[in-house]
Amino acid sequence: MKAFFKQNAQFIFLVLSWVVADLIATELADVLVIITFILLKSKNRYIEIVLAFCVLLFLADNRHHHFDFAAHTKDIILILISLFVLFDKKQFPIRSVLFFPFTAFLVLSLVMFYRHPTPFISFQKTISYILLFTIIPNYFVKLLDEDPKLFFRNFFFLFTFLLFIGLTMIFWRYKDVYYMGRFSGLLGNPNGAGSYCTVFSILLAVVLFHYPNLFS
Repeated sequence: MKAFFKQNAQFIFLVLSWVVADLIATELADVLVIITFILLKSKNRYIEIVLAFCVLLFLADNRHHHFDFAAHTKDIILILISLFVLFDKKQFPIRSVLFFPFTAFLVLSLVMFYRHPTPFISFQKTISYILLFTIIPNYFVKLLDEDPKLFFRNFFFLFTFLLFIGLTMIFWRYKDVYYMGRFSGLLGNPNGAGSYCTVFSILLAVVLFHYPNLFS
């Protein structure tokens, strides 16, 4: 963990700067988030792009207003990092085919969005899922092809740290990490926290099976 903080100090500082900026003005944080991803792309820091996007998704449902920037920018960033892939074929020569089994579902969702009580929101969410299934997996293909151990180490350390922060906040910000008497951590609701811990544990077990020396 100490090595993670040392090697990723700049990235951690950038993420913390989002929260600090939100303390000043949410609009400032929104702009800073977008600038952060553009800077990361200019330096070809793809691991940080994926981790930063995951942090946004992690914080997007948080009930505390100091994390409003995550909810405001997650869709914009999704489109932005999708454009990074589409317009940079040199860095992304491999194209993920993860979406193939979901093609019928995605097409049906796109065709039927107008039947939702709020069609615009339905369309927005449909486009988001299409991008998540068709474009974003290319980042994982690239990172797992180049250095899977480095990516997984950074991923697990970062999200263990976020979970740890939520646990420590029990002692000094109890109301922010509990909802209706159930622990939610930095996530928006207890169900999300439970799902997160379950998926995280399964993923960790699978990765350690394939890379038993991941943390050594």
